[in-house]
Amino acid sequence: MSSRVKCDIIIYVKYNSNVKYARHRFIVFTLLAITVALVCVLYFGMFTQDADDAGGESTPLPTLTPTSPPEPTLEQRIDAYIAKMTLEQKIGQMFIIDLEALETGKRTEYEFPTAISDAQIQNLSKYKVGGIIYFSGNLTDRDSLVNYNKNLQSNSDIPLFISVDEEGGSVSRLAKHGNMGVTVFPNMQEIGATGDSHNALNVGETFANELSPLGFNLDFAPVADVNTNPENPVIGPRAFASDANLVAKMVVAEVNGLQSKISAVLKHFPGHGDTTQDSHTGKVKVNANLERLRKVELLPFKAGIDAGVDAVLTAHIDLPNVTDDGLPATMSREIVTDLLRNELNFQGIIITDALDMEAISDYYTPQQIVTNCINAGIDILLMPKYFYDTHDAFLAAVQSGEISEARIDESLRRIVSIKVKRGVIKL
Repeated sequence: MSSRVKCDIIIYVKYNSNVKYARHRFIVFTLLAITVALVCVLYFGMFTQDADDAGGESTPLPTLTPTSPPEPTLEQRIDAYIAKMTLEQKIGQMFIIDLEALETGKRTEYEFPTAISDAQIQNLSKYKVGGIIYFSGNLTDRDSLVNYNKNLQSNSDIPLFISVDEEGGSVSRLAKHGNMGVTVFPNMQEIGATGDSHNALNVGETFANELSPLGFNLDFAPVADVNTNPENPVIGPRAFASDANLVAKMVVAEVNGLQSKISAVLKHFPGHGDTTQDSHTGKVKVNANLERLRKVELLPFKAGIDAGVDAVLTAHIDLPNVTDDGLPATMSREIVTDLLRNELNFQGIIITDALDMEAISDYYTPQQIVTNCINAGIDILLMPKYFYDTHDAFLAAVQSGEISEARIDESLRRIVSIKVKRGVIKL
């Protein structure tokens, strides 16, 4: 056989082998692809059948959608609101002043503005106070009062607490004016004597319904003192009773009535009922010890706190058998923080009694009033005699670091929280 023929045969055999190998690979891959396809069909068919057995319809594959961030909590919104405040706004929120002080910067002449003025508008803008308190002398007629309150609110950066002492009986700033449309009630001693807490509830609900349309959102009531001393010159028939448990029952009812629409304030912590002096005119000493307070004076306050009262007002009384600091209750950390805030677990606003009262104004400078009260744990300073000086002392104490801005923010959270709760501030 020639060499050429041998070569042709070899080429033919190799070519034929390569063709067979390619065909084998094609067949193998084809079979593999068919197998994979059959497996997928069977698998998804079983998945669909399971879904059909469970609910009658096939379950669609999940789709990814973008999620919105969670809504901020109320606490976060309050913190954000406070974070936007200037230092001057924060300090201003910690004052409730009378209208004379808003007009002139001090409460010495006992003049009573009855309408908005340029001076008041300028001072609202400059001092950014947190609230206003009315007295009978500020009242003329119902329409004028409504307009006055609207003007005060519209000229304030931050919505105001607009307040009044409307207890009924001898302390009735509005009801004494027959044209205000506010119900005249007897002293709370008469309400307490009925023994029926529904009567106290009616007092609270009536005041809430009548004060709110006038523009008021805070009432310095009820009196939570227990009138245990018949010689008491300042509380007496303003208190519901001399029995602490009865007072507690009445206090809870009136708080519930008032807070159907406006803020209530318990007063005068830790109890002004067992005194023979008046803190409006000088120093007052109470000889009770802490055990006595817990058994008697504190019971109505504890009941009101448990009922959810918005605020508590402190008394300017000395308690030498309870405290070691020698300061009146309003300025004593042992009373304000240790007893009221911690032991009674009160988380609302703590307000001083009026700081123009002689138990305070005759003994302490504006600087001492600020540092003592704020360090004690007070949230709102009520009616300092010299408002401009007290405000400036407060600002200076913060700027110097004597009072921290963090301490102010603690009070601001409580103040703003209550204003939001009562619809004064809308977030």
